Amino acid sequence: MAADASQRILPPLRNDLQLLDGGEDESGNATFLIHDPLRNRHFRLDGLALQVLRLWRAGASIGELADRVQASGLGIDAEEVAQVVQFLEDNDLTEARGEAGTERLASKRAAGRSGWGRWLMHNYLFIRIPLVHPDAFLERWLPRIRFLFSRWLHRLIVGLGIIGILLVIQQWAAFKATFLHFFTWQGLGFYLVTLLFVKSLHELGHAFTAKRHGVHVSSMGVAFLVLFPVFYTDTTDAWRLTERRDRLAITLAGVTTEILLALLATFLWSFLPDGILRSAAFFVATTSWVTSLAVNASPFLRFDGYYALMDLLRADNLQPRSFALGRWRLRELLFGLGEPAPESLPHRRQRTFVLYAWATWIYRFFLFLGIALLIYHKVFKVLGLFLAAVEIYWFILRPILGELRQWWARRRYMRWNRSTVVTATLLAGGLLALLIPWRPNVALPAVMQADRYAEVYAPEGAQVAAVTVDAGDRVEAGEVLIRLSSAQLAHRREKLDREIAMLALQLDRLAGSEQRRARRFVLEDRLGQKRTALAGVNRRRDRLTLTAPVAGRVTFSRELRQGQWVGAEEPLLAIAGAGEPRVTAFVGEQDLHRIREGAAGRFIPRDGLSTAVPLEVTAVDGSAIERVRYPSLSSRNQGPLAVRPPDQGASGQRGSEGATGGKPENALYRVTLRPADGAKSEAPYWRLPGYAHVEAPPVSLLERGFRKAASVLIRESGF
Repeated sequence: MAADASQRILPPLRNDLQLLDGGEDESGNATFLIHDPLRNRHFRLDGLALQVLRLWRAGASIGELADRVQASGLGIDAEEVAQVVQFLEDNDLTEARGEAGTERLASKRAAGRSGWGRWLMHNYLFIRIPLVHPDAFLERWLPRIRFLFSRWLHRLIVGLGIIGILLVIQQWAAFKATFLHFFTWQGLGFYLVTLLFVKSLHELGHAFTAKRHGVHVSSMGVAFLVLFPVFYTDTTDAWRLTERRDRLAITLAGVTTEILLALLATFLWSFLPDGILRSAAFFVATTSWVTSLAVNASPFLRFDGYYALMDLLRADNLQPRSFALGRWRLRELLFGLGEPAPESLPHRRQRTFVLYAWATWIYRFFLFLGIALLIYHKVFKVLGLFLAAVEIYWFILRPILGELRQWWARRRYMRWNRSTVVTATLLAGGLLALLIPWRPNVALPAVMQADRYAEVYAPEGAQVAAVTVDAGDRVEAGEVLIRLSSAQLAHRREKLDREIAMLALQLDRLAGSEQRRARRFVLEDRLGQKRTALAGVNRRRDRLTLTAPVAGRVTFSRELRQGQWVGAEEPLLAIAGAGEPRVTAFVGEQDLHRIREGAAGRFIPRDGLSTAVPLEVTAVDGSAIERVRYPSLSSRNQGPLAVRPPDQGASGQRGSEGATGGKPENALYRVTLRPADGAKSEAPYWRLPGYAHVEAPPVSLLERGFRKAASVLIRESGF
């Protein structure tokens, strides 16, 4: 301890602080709590620190306090005494008197003061709004609902829940179908009401359990975590409880409440009639408690699961301690600095803390990145971009930059050792992997088919009148394949025939007067309109006779029967003509510049049975496709191309390339390939999905990433 520090005068301890029994620490030693009633915060001290407080004399120097502590034989050196004093002053547990105390408080306030931008950022990321002070309400109602804590009731609900699960298994199809009630505005409204009800009971479970153990519940309200509302119950006074089992019961009370509700709702679902109430029971029985376990039970965020894990591990301030150990362990692995650990723990416990810290960092990275992307896509672009950037900086980049600054500050202590050699080797290898061009070919999702290949679709919804071919039959171009009929078209045609006949009769009866001559012009105009409409109906009727667009073999045919209704979105049959195959592949924007006409390639079928085919690129489209028209490549059918469903009500262009498969999520360009010179390959009788591996100039991962980022920025820069 420095000489000037030993001469500092001890300030008085605050008179309003409360000293409480803190139970046992991780090692089984007795601890004590200092409760600050002004801030409702608790500070845990071990027995030796408490002895330092008992020897505290306001007005004496720190050196004199250290002498008294050492004279009492407590085994605490002067440096540890100074640390206790510093801890009390840093947490404002001492009185601020005189000029020195005033300056300390003023400097601390100035350091903690933030500008409006920082205040807005913090309150956007997290803000808590207390709504009620429920302690008196809980005190009044606790005697009336004590039966809810009885074991016999919990066992009864568990038993009913098991019966309900068995009944649900027998009605599984009906149970899944109940979810459809939520796809209406009324169902959505009732869903939100049910969610509000369940989450309110979740928080009341915390509150009543805390009151049952004698804990003061100061407030209940709503908190906004990155604009997402969550209910909360302030049970800070639970730290007064010396039994960790009691604190654990308060922590898990919310999840326990939801699980019991889910079991009861599962039982009730089997007996409720179809409708909103049954849908509400379905929600409580499934989605409600699953989301509760996914969010509240997660130990990586400061919700119920985190505090439960603290009590199970008997580890106070788990995240700050584990994060400090995680950072220390990371620095030692990378640089071998030889620094002492932030705290001395048994090896097994230290490893648990470090692994927990690293797992939390990984979990939070993907969680906050996902939330940022969700905000960006759900909020209008300018505000979404700003909010997403704020969150990525605050939760992801800011901790990383802070750790990099720590590395830079320790650069003078870094020496060549085993750790730094391994780190430098891995870093160099990573840089080489990023900078050295590789991947001399590009794998493109592709489909092989006959050069003359066509799928036949109904031009509109109709009924099957006759099918004249089967799979495997050979057909000629123009040959009739399927005859369809439409009662609606027939009715429309009969109506137009009657109207045309009536108009023609009226024209025949008109005489030659001037007034009747004007009437004739009107009738002739109407007659022309009706005949035009009839011609259109006749053309639609003629298109219902489906003929072969190409000569070849029928390779696919649906099982059609007379009178069956068919739609316009599914192929009825396919025809493959003789000749060489053609491969149609799709390349993303980031690799488009690498594909050249004349480049060699190979088509590798996805079925694992067909042989690879040597290919040559014959054409590369310069404009992106609007639709993915190959169902086998669409992500809607577990294919490799990510697509969105086609717009509702869109007609969906059709042709020889198939039905509309959806709009691609990213820009895709068509690449056409044919067998290379000298390569012999027969065209398949169906569309064969696979990958076309095309030779291309090698490119580094860094360039590829830069092009991808640039394309995204260009695409998203339009406001």
